[in-house]
Amino acid sequence: MAVETIRTRLLLLALVGLAWMLAAVTFLPGNTGFAVVSASFVIIVGVGWETLQQAGRQLRRGKDRPSPGFGAITSALAAAAAMGLVISLTTNPMPAPPAPAMAAPRPSSPPVMPARTVVDPAVRVNPVAVHIPRLGADSSLIELGLDANRRMRTPPVTTPMQAGWYEPGPAPGQTGPAVIVGHVDGASQPGIFYRLHELAPGDRVTVERADGSVVTFVVRRTIHAPKDRFPTKEVYGRTAGPELRLITCGGSFDRAVRSYRDNVIVFARLEGDDSHDRHG
Repeated sequence: MAVETIRTRLLLLALVGLAWMLAAVTFLPGNTGFAVVSASFVIIVGVGWETLQQAGRQLRRGKDRPSPGFGAITSALAAAAAMGLVISLTTNPMPAPPAPAMAAPRPSSPPVMPARTVVDPAVRVNPVAVHIPRLGADSSLIELGLDANRRMRTPPVTTPMQAGWYEPGPAPGQTGPAVIVGHVDGASQPGIFYRLHELAPGDRVTVERADGSVVTFVVRRTIHAPKDRFPTKEVYGRTAGPELRLITCGGSFDRAVRSYRDNVIVFARLEGDDSHDRHG
């Protein structure tokens, strides 16, 4: 093998090998780059060593004399091999993600249930807030009376998230049907009772009262009723025990009078009360 051929091979081997290892470290992910660099290092050393041995044998036979640049080429190959060794030793494979820790089992504990208020149906305590967990609806309560036409007022439509309690009627927890009303929407946004129609039997409604007590009602049914055939007696009639009515608008929207045509009405009974109203 001619010295010029050996020199060219060693030069290309050194340059290509070094460039390949640098590219592997730069562009390949951790584990892959580490494997490529290691394999490249072994190949460069093996091929270069074999080439050097061939050159040595030829020189010993006296066929060629080393050119002045042969030592520089050998140094370049050695530098490439050394660089490959450094890269392979300093390139850490990407660590595997740690296995998720298993949480130690904890003894199950019974759910914490809110203390039930002992309600005296004969005592009137004004409500201050209403909460409907199923709907994520929570609001303070303002007192509502009758307008000049003897119709129940509603909370201001400009504050649609505000609910109100019909003050002339029973208070929640008092014998009779307490009434809480709220808007379905207003001011171009959903109201506090926007999803009232979703309530189903068994859902709960909690009312906070001014004395710090809490009363819970269980939904019995939800109905839609046309406003021109509002079930007044069913909503406001006497009951055997404490009950609750939640009222909002529903149905289609009458643009001529700017009002919904129906009402959504939820009927609920005090939790733990086995009494039935006369319409049950």
